Amino acid sequence: MKLIILSDIFGKTPEFDELVSLISDGYESVKAIDPYSGRYLDFKDEQEAYDYFQANTGLDGYIDLLSNSLADEKGEEICLVGFSVGGASAVWAVSESLSFPVVKCICFYSSQIRNMLQIRPNVDTSIFFLHHMNQLMMLIRLCPNYRLERM
Repeated sequence: MKLIILSDIFGKTPEFDELVSLISDGYESVKAIDPYSGRYLDFKDEQEAYDYFQANTGLDGYIDLLSNSLADEKGEEICLVGFSVGGASAVWAVSESLSFPVVKCICFYSSQIRNMLQIRPNVDTSIFFLHHMNQLMMLIRLCPNYRLERM
């Protein structure tokens, strides 16, 4: 199974790179997507990151990045994982139009889903609001086994 992981509005950061590296085990391949084409940006706080995201990419732009990336995928089963306002919202937004090879979507900390309640995911989709980072690692590593529903 392939993992495609979408960052939050902070984009590519050393922490995101470390997370991608940590969860790579157990997947045939891992692809990281961020809203800023792989550029490291150093935001002073969440408001600055959100303002930059809205002005330069926006949710519609991030959805387009994800959709274009998925259009290139063939054959291998895919698990999508998205984080927060950016990544999780993009994953949620496309979840109702997905089909094979995407077999699972996981959204973490996606409070913006409240603005998209009309979405009815077409593939197995889970939403998580966790208390500790170690819970996140455990859940993502279980993704290829489809056991997230019982967590």
